[in-house]
Amino acid sequence: LTKIPAYSAAKAAINNFKAPVIRYDIEIDRLDLDPYLPRKDAKLDASKNEAPEQPFDLSALKMLDANGSVRVGALKAANVQLTKLRVDAKAKDGRLEIEPLSASLYRGSINGKVRVDAHTSSFAIEQKMIGVEIAPLMKDAADLELAEGKGNVILGLTTQGNTVSALKKALNGT
Repeated sequence: LTKIPAYSAAKAAINNFKAPVIRYDIEIDRLDLDPYLPRKDAKLDASKNEAPEQPFDLSALKMLDANGSVRVGALKAANVQLTKLRVDAKAKDGRLEIEPLSASLYRGSINGKVRVDAHTSSFAIEQKMIGVEIAPLMKDAADLELAEGKGNVILGLTTQGNTVSALKKALNGT
């Protein structure tokens, strides 16, 4: 029972089951995803038996009509801790927009947006990480003690393709 969030609330609506229109609003006080993520050593074992690269399929996004918000007071994932996480998503006509994608992170903040277009298999991300304490983040994320201080990172990236290698090849931005 300790893994059950201390507080949660959810509202959801689905209209028209032939072409579903989904609306949701989810609020969770605390959520620890680590028990549900693969162990680090399991990831290493899986990489030894890599299958040939397969294209990914975004066609489900073309039929999706969804709009909603998820807010989490405190989130732990891969040992990284976030607070005040907010993710608002809108999907319609093959396009997904996530904005804001924001949280407090190690005495700093992250804020940005993500866009996906299923028609062109294109992706765009704009993200700002401002005033984040580097030492505790690196310790929690990678068990490293290499640097101290506060850091800022601003990303503006775009890419297009239907395989991971194609996405890497087309990656562009600052």
